[in-house]
Amino acid sequence: MTVSGVGIKTSILASRILDLQSQFDSLQTQLATGKKSNTYAGMGTNRGFAVALRAQISGIDSFTDTMTNVNTRINVANAALTRIVAIGTTVQGAATTSSTPAPSETSIASRSTVARSWRSSPCTHRRSW
Repeated sequence: MTVSGVGIKTSILASRILDLQSQFDSLQTQLATGKKSNTYAGMGTNRGFAVALRAQISGIDSFTDTMTNVNTRINVANAALTRIVAIGTTVQGAATTSSTPAPSETSIASRSTVARSWRSSPCTHRRSW
């Protein structure tokens, strides 16, 4: 539907109606998308604030990623140290409850005597080439 009029007042009113329609469309888009504008230029005087916030958010995201990585490394180191302690405890327990008796001085002396006698005895089953 076109607006046809006789004077300048009609064209001013038509221009105002078109401006209001454009503003209404913009507000509907903002409401639907949750964004004030698709470009920084559309932000008006708040564009510098938006750029500064974007940089801060990026810094916070980087810090969060770093803390996640550090937490993972700490958990791995903690698991490794816990396992090392468990292995040490197991070895210590096995050493104190060993079923093999400690060698006595008499058994060491008798082993030495047997070894010396074996070395000094002639070997009868050696082959000569």
